[in-house]
Amino acid sequence: MPGYLLILGFETRYLHVALAVFTMIVGSAFHRQFYIAAEKTQLFKDYTLTGAPLFMFAYGAGSLSMDAFLTRAKPTTQNVTVGSPNV
Repeated sequence: MPGYLLILGFETRYLHVALAVFTMIVGSAFHRQFYIAAEKTQLFKDYTLTGAPLFMFAYGAGSLSMDAFLTRAKPTTQNVTVGSPNV
């Protein structure tokens, strides 16, 4: 289900934080043999791949996402006064 939300662009900031945390946890859990050079390389690769979700968290999904569409579609409720406010 979260994959579909990422594709649609709905609640992307929260999902990308969750994806970054998941990537860090899984990378740390599976690449614990630091004395093997290939394992260390894979661990650093996983940490590097965490940067993409953090970038999406920082800058959002863009103007074509559902988040942007729903933000534009919300009606604004402003207090409208008729006449001069100093009357």
